[in-house]
Amino acid sequence: TDTLPDIYYIILDGYANDYDDDNATCDTGESEGVVGAIVDVYPDNRAEFIAVDEPIDAYFDCDIDTATVSADSFSVTADGDTIDCTYTFAESDTQVNCGHEGQDFLLTTTYTAIIDGVTCADGTEITAETWSWSTIDE
Repeated sequence: TDTLPDIYYIILDGYANDYDDDNATCDTGESEGVVGAIVDVYPDNRAEFIAVDEPIDAYFDCDIDTATVSADSFSVTADGDTIDCTYTFAESDTQVNCGHEGQDFLLTTTYTAIIDGVTCADGTEITAETWSWSTIDE
């Protein structure tokens, strides 16, 4: 029988936190390089009716190098409104929170979060990810 390679990874269908069956594939070939990944986000991608004071969280498959998390590498924006994040870390630095106390989301607005440039503590690059959600209307 064939033996499976030591490295497996899932190719998402293009949406963070959308780990469902549609368009998902599993690559059973050897990976050319180990790449870190975002394994979950909140609010969920394409979520609707999110309260204006909800947290923004990203969960990683490695301990992240907290020095690489900044407004340049983790941003949240919507039509000219940029959220000024206060970054905090939890769960052995596998979770980062963009706190925005005192700066609520705007009503009836779609926000986009982008993480690009964050690395694992061991220097492994984390794959860039973008996700969006919409806020409540009242």
